[in-house]
Amino acid sequence: MNNISGAALTGGTNSGEMSRSQVLKSLAETGLLAVTHGEIEQAQTIFNYLLNVRPGAFITDLGFAFIALKKKQFATATTLLQRHSQSEQDGDFAHAFLALVCYLNNEMAQGLAYSRQAQESNNPAAAQLARELAAEIESAGENQYDY
Repeated sequence: MNNISGAALTGGTNSGEMSRSQVLKSLAETGLLAVTHGEIEQAQTIFNYLLNVRPGAFITDLGFAFIALKKKQFATATTLLQRHSQSEQDGDFAHAFLALVCYLNNEMAQGLAYSRQAQESNNPAAAQLARELAAEIESAGENQYDY
């Protein structure tokens, strides 16, 4: 792990430094960026750390789900996200990301179903993400499957 990540893991004690929650959020963001850039080993290290610090947290499972998607392990990604689909706090985003998993696995009808669940939520950000995914799924479905 590089020096920046190592410094983030140790956290800060001075008032001018990042709080523990800011450090964890920054690590999660770094882990997600690592996945998008193909740095799977670094992402796994980050999310393993987060798993030890906050087991069962949505962001940790989301990170592992993205790693699974990168490896085309759709069932694993689905299982990780479904654990949060009934959560009052994270269920809306879990449904939106489940729609993404289905879309990537060419399960268009199921993807639209998850997308609709997220759109019906009281969470504007999750609803917007779901609307965008639904539009993408419908477009892909029209092009490939005549939905």
